[in-house]
Amino acid sequence: HGKILGGPFQMQARAPRNAPVTRTMLVFNGTLSGDAIHSALSLPASIPINGTTDWHGVLRMAPEPARERSLRINGSLAALELKLPEPLAKPAGRPLPSSVEILWPTSGATQVRVALGSVLRGQVTLDSGANGPQLGRAAVTFGAATEPAAFSDTQVVNTGGTIERLDLTGWLKLYTPDKSAKPLGSFLRTAKFDVGQIDYLGLSFLDVSLDVSASDAGWRIGIGGPNVVGSISLPGAANPAEPWQLEFQRLKFVDGPGAADSGDTLRPGDALQAGGTAYGAAYGTAYGTPNPRAIPAIKFHAADVIWGEREFGDVKATLGKRDDGISLDELRVNGGNFTVNAKGEWRGKDAGLGRIEGTLASTDVGATLKQLGYDAVIEAKTGKMDFDMSW
Repeated sequence: HGKILGGPFQMQARAPRNAPVTRTMLVFNGTLSGDAIHSALSLPASIPINGTTDWHGVLRMAPEPARERSLRINGSLAALELKLPEPLAKPAGRPLPSSVEILWPTSGATQVRVALGSVLRGQVTLDSGANGPQLGRAAVTFGAATEPAAFSDTQVVNTGGTIERLDLTGWLKLYTPDKSAKPLGSFLRTAKFDVGQIDYLGLSFLDVSLDVSASDAGWRIGIGGPNVVGSISLPGAANPAEPWQLEFQRLKFVDGPGAADSGDTLRPGDALQAGGTAYGAAYGTAYGTPNPRAIPAIKFHAADVIWGEREFGDVKATLGKRDDGISLDELRVNGGNFTVNAKGEWRGKDAGLGRIEGTLASTDVGATLKQLGYDAVIEAKTGKMDFDMSW
């Protein structure tokens, strides 16, 4: 009898009837605490794991000269509440049959296999190093795959598959890069994903395919689907100050799940704030305090932007990197019946000070209001609005 990860367990040792008497099998049955699992994974307090779960484990061992060993642990996780970002969120009462299997062969690398219901399957090899185990190869497949994830001969980490829903904002909150660690491109060169819904900054992008590739110049993410077509190019370690390049032929999205639940409707005026602070939220609010100094230089262009029922048309924006923040060097919107031209900045200590000023001009005010999601309560041949906002 004993206790591990906040819960008791019972172990029995015996020699299996159908195996040599020199082989020993240890059978474990116990309970794990969600709080203890949370602590072991070093998750922040905002991402709790509540409840308990029963688990069952079998450790098989053979003595010299074979020394073969294997450990398999499984459980339903039904009573656990996982407040992790999607696709790993799970309410209490919903089973997520999971298993971990570790193999120590007579010779060669240690092998670890993991399965989380229909969410993912993965396997890892661990090589012996001077400072302990080191990553050899890793493979992770998302979705209801029947076959185990396959290793790649061209990259250390091989991943891809199908994800029903991805909470990108939530995962960015958990991401704390280690400056001393090797860059991701050292492990991962290509990956392909099909995602049913990506939630980011209160917006949802539906039915998106992602094709990720790495090169010496940086990262390129090809994006396709019925709603989004384009690419994102990120600079590599050799030229980290180069601007991010975001180019879309079509960019259609809807309000995220939080917007409808709150009872608030996102209006076109929110787009000005969203456009000026989106990357600030990604790099600042996602990690705690908004920080304009953490936002990179960005060149953005989308030929056709649609936000729910609101049609913005062709949108182009350029963010310039400054020592104390960013400048909005250019914002141009051509919606057919209206145009927007603006400049601005977000600079200063701590959360900084933001400002955006420009002009909105319309050749058909009623059509413009309707295009931006308002009722056509004003009729006019032309209209013009100058704005100067600061926060």
